Amino acid sequence: MPHFYFHVLDGSGIADDTGAVLASIEVAKIEAARLAGAVISEGISDKVWNGVPWQVVVSDSPSPTGGRALLSLTLSAREQARPYWLDYIRSLLPLRRAPRPIDAV
Repeated sequence: MPHFYFHVLDGSGIADDTGAVLASIEVAKIEAARLAGAVISEGISDKVWNGVPWQVVVSDSPSPTGGRALLSLTLSAREQARPYWLDYIRSLLPLRRAPRPIDAV
């Protein structure tokens, strides 16, 4: 079975020097996605929320710059005060005015 190394490249880089023996590249894809989720949710790297793209690179070498890159997963994450799409949606909606009171007869 092939040996895969999962490197996080975020400007400083987190090298995987042990890797994992997995059944196939398909299994390595799943593990790369899991690692990306862990980087985001567990704060493994403090640079992932700055909006700059970062990568999980799966290679056949314990060195991020050596060997062959077999696949890469590129992500970008940014913290925002409110969703960016909210202003866009609001711009599409007509202005709503308060209903006028019905005059009593």
